[in-house]
Amino acid sequence: MQDAGDDRGTRLPGWATAAENTSPLAVTLRGALAVVSTPVFVAVAITLRQFHVLVLLLIVLVAIAFLGSGESLLTRYPVLGNIKLLGGALRVTGALDQHYREHRPRSFFLYAVYPLYALIGSVVSRTVRREVLLHARVVGVVAIVLVLDALFGYFTVYPPYLGPDIAALLLLLQLVLVLGFSSVYLMPMLTTVYTIALSGRKTTMRVVVGLSLLLSVFSGGWAWANTQEVLPYLDQVRLSARLRSADFRHDLDDLAEMFLDYSQEHGWLVANVKPAVDGKATPKFRSLVRGVVSGVEYRSFDVISFTVAGKTWGGIRAFLGRRVLLLYLRAPDGKMIKRSAQMPKAVRALFRIGEANPGRHRADVVSAGLIDDIPLK
Repeated sequence: MQDAGDDRGTRLPGWATAAENTSPLAVTLRGALAVVSTPVFVAVAITLRQFHVLVLLLIVLVAIAFLGSGESLLTRYPVLGNIKLLGGALRVTGALDQHYREHRPRSFFLYAVYPLYALIGSVVSRTVRREVLLHARVVGVVAIVLVLDALFGYFTVYPPYLGPDIAALLLLLQLVLVLGFSSVYLMPMLTTVYTIALSGRKTTMRVVVGLSLLLSVFSGGWAWANTQEVLPYLDQVRLSARLRSADFRHDLDDLAEMFLDYSQEHGWLVANVKPAVDGKATPKFRSLVRGVVSGVEYRSFDVISFTVAGKTWGGIRAFLGRRVLLLYLRAPDGKMIKRSAQMPKAVRALFRIGEANPGRHRADVVSAGLIDDIPLK
């Protein structure tokens, strides 16, 4: 039975009359799983700063639920096909719509273990093989955009300290993340929406999609607010590679020494009893270091200060995930300390080895040695 208000003139596929696809229990179960999983997916994607996947999700779900077939939209508004990501996503939704009209989507739980389903199903079933190829087109839309962004943005992100090898590694990691997102969430969600829609329950499908997106606004906002001080994973990898570059280390050494000398001379450093993040000096150093890093890598750096025997010390550290790198220390007499072996015992006693959460951390935690303890590549 169709939802009231649905377009009864729309021809339903033959499989839609099967009891297991039209029963309230089956629809409720699929809808509930979609509503619960979508906000979780959005929060994870925002935490990892994978916005391309979010844009694709939004385009596909809105197109399926509220705008009709992607192909029909492109026929009416051909200019949409020229817009990056949007045109490719709409073309894919048209092909998926046609496929699922001809072939019933399988159980949600099969799509929940999508990598296994795709691997085995592609070998034994021509229909599954075709379905997997269509799903690959969905991932391919994002992959093409990522590759183009990497190519056009290469010279503003990597040189002069990093080369094509790191750029290729980061692109590969990003593609793996997109593939993982697609396997774990995107494919089960798309097939759920198509199953409900093509079973004649368009109103139910719109409620499911609308509620999923509404809850995702709150989960996404929470994730964004709570990860502002956390360097995204791909930026961590890139900054870690910079710290192993001799040229970058040379320039960062000069910046750190100049900044800590100037901060000491002008009284910026707070005479904290124990190591603490210096709220006045940190924004100033982050603004300065933006000249030698890219993206949001500058947010990894903090300036710390503390006192030993009544005299103020300064330092600079960096967060890479939960790892805290104490890169530089400046003694009150102006000496720069860049190896842990050079730390006086009284200073070393103020720090402890461990890991910390950015945003809720103590400045006396250190996960590794100083800048010169980090091996060069």
